[in-house]
Formats: sequence, structure tokens, C-alpha cells
Amino acid sequence: MPAGRGIELPPALRRFFVRVHAALKPGGLFIFDFIESAARRTYEARTKGGRGWVIAAHAEVDDRGRVLTRRLVTIRRIGRQYRRAQETHRVRIYTRSAVARALAAAGFTASMSRSYGRYRLMAGDVAVIARKQGRRSAAGL
Repeated sequence: MPAGRGIELPPALRRFFVRVHAALKPGGLFIFDFIESAARRTYEARTKGGRGWVIAAHAEVDDRGRVLTRRLVTIRRIGRQYRRAQETHRVRIYTRSAVARALAAAGFTASMSRSYGRYRLMAGDVAVIARKQGRRSAAGL
């Protein structure tokens, strides 16, 4: 990692941005969101249940603060039997500057905010609207 650059996105994600850019027509939009902070996104194990089901969930961030992990266990009663399912969700955490650099390197101009219009995102999420530079022709509308 170059000095002073901070955290960079993985090469596969940077290549994905390049492929999206290549697929869009000039003026095309690439809209997505990402997590920049795990603050207020972690919690101790908690459970919730109802008639015939229960779910237990826990969320934590790694020591480096770069991966949010959510673990879920569900138990459902089906007739006289019980079904148990387990899931683990891992989400990488990126800085705005790293995402902005990768988008610019792919050829996008981008704006970032904490909402999509009036819809406010969860704590730590960032909305991105990236545009492929260039003008659309009247025939391409």
C-alpha cells in the first residue's frame, strides 16, 4: 500500500468498477451503497421469537475494524419436528476516500451522501451515485 494512501479496495472490486464503467453508456449511472463504519452496527447476542420460531443474532467487528460479521441462528417448528439453520454474513468496511479513488481510477465522477433522496441510510452506510463521464446523444435517450 503506498504511503499516505490509506486502505485501498481489493483488486477484484476495482476491476468490477472498471467493468461497470465499460458497460455503461456515456452519462450512465452506477448507484450503490457501502458500509464505512461499524459504529452502532454491532450488538451482543439477542433473541426474538414467536409461535413455532426463534432467531438468535450477534454482530461484531474485527480487531482492525474492517469486517462486520453477523451470525444468525434460526429454529423453526414444522409439525412435530424442528429445523435449525445457521448463517454468517461478513461485510467489508471501506473508507469513502478508498471508494472515491477506485471510482475515479475507473473513470467515474461520483458523489456520496448519507441518504438516497429523503431515504436516510442506516448508521455507517454511504450512498454513491457514480456517473460515466460524457454526454448522452439525443438518439440515445
